[in-house]
Amino acid sequence: MINPSTNQPAGRSRRRQAAQRHLERLLLARHPGEPLPPIRELMRETGLGRLALEHALAGLAAAGAVERRPRRGLFRTAVPLPRAALAAVDLVLCSASGRIAFADEFFGEFLAVFADALTGGGYSLRLHGLADAEPAAALEERLRRAEAAAVVLYAPASAETVRAAARACPRWAAAYPRTLLADPRVMQDNPDMVPLQLGHLFSLGHRRIGYLDQTDPQAPAAVARERREAFYRLMAGRGLRVRPEWVGYGGFTEAGIFAALTAMFRPRPPPTAVICADMQLPAVYRFLERRGLRPGADCAVVATDDLRLAARMDPPATSVTNDRAGAARLLLRLLETGPAAETGPAVAPLTLTVRASTGPVLKPGQSRTVRHKEHKEHKKVNSPH
Repeated sequence: MINPSTNQPAGRSRRRQAAQRHLERLLLARHPGEPLPPIRELMRETGLGRLALEHALAGLAAAGAVERRPRRGLFRTAVPLPRAALAAVDLVLCSASGRIAFADEFFGEFLAVFADALTGGGYSLRLHGLADAEPAAALEERLRRAEAAAVVLYAPASAETVRAAARACPRWAAAYPRTLLADPRVMQDNPDMVPLQLGHLFSLGHRRIGYLDQTDPQAPAAVARERREAFYRLMAGRGLRVRPEWVGYGGFTEAGIFAALTAMFRPRPPPTAVICADMQLPAVYRFLERRGLRPGADCAVVATDDLRLAARMDPPATSVTNDRAGAARLLLRLLETGPAAETGPAVAPLTLTVRASTGPVLKPGQSRTVRHKEHKEHKKVNSPH
């Protein structure tokens, strides 16, 4: 049987493709200047013949990605791997249900920016859903059947899922994992989220601060736990007491958020500021207003992710901006060239966008209306990363 696109026997074409994929996986796992295994070792690892491997190596050497050094062997160069193999990028949305849904507004905004970055780079996008309960081996099989050339995992829940994608495809990256992963091809949650939020509130004189925890007791995510621990650690570092009621999980239903806030505001004196997720802002604002408290004037509110919703709130909400465009560029670089040798874990930059939902602690006799007007302007506070 002849492969019409190459005029080669189909078996030979498959062997050369297998050799190409294996060598790309080895190159992406190495930094410039690091050696590849000898050809005999490659033959043992892959079960492929010398001819198929030499053909793939010749193509990579012609592209400048591999250097042959006499009597020393094969080495990766600093030249990126050929982009032709990245015709399509497979984006796998990992979630409890496995459905591709855009109820998560952050994912919808990220997807639009990532798709634009791929189009600008000459790539197409294929979108998949993966349920958390689906075996990692099933994902690996699915990617192999699709002949995926490049894969991005969005919010993977386990290291096994990431390893399955890496086995199936030499070019891969992951974004915003729900578990702690140390691989440099995983774009981690930026650790400056809570420091930015608390640093801003501390600068305004707030000391009694409530925290709507995102750690779901039924399915606790490592990232949410890390943020909660950062809150406790930074408050303790300031010598500030955190009452047990000031940290509570309310989920994303109004009833759950109201229950957590009711417990939070029961002790006296109550918090003067609350940290929450953007999607919780409408319920937080309604709770405060039912208590006769004006967000930003009587109680500061700081949110997370700076979704479009945050700027539409009344008053507009202070929130941490997760740089979607920067994240998209970083993921594309990880797919094309692999992690840089001199860098640590990949993180997307953060910025705190300050709006009218935060202001100084109200002083005795100070007018709430005047104070609100003084702090309605916007400003940016950058993360050190």
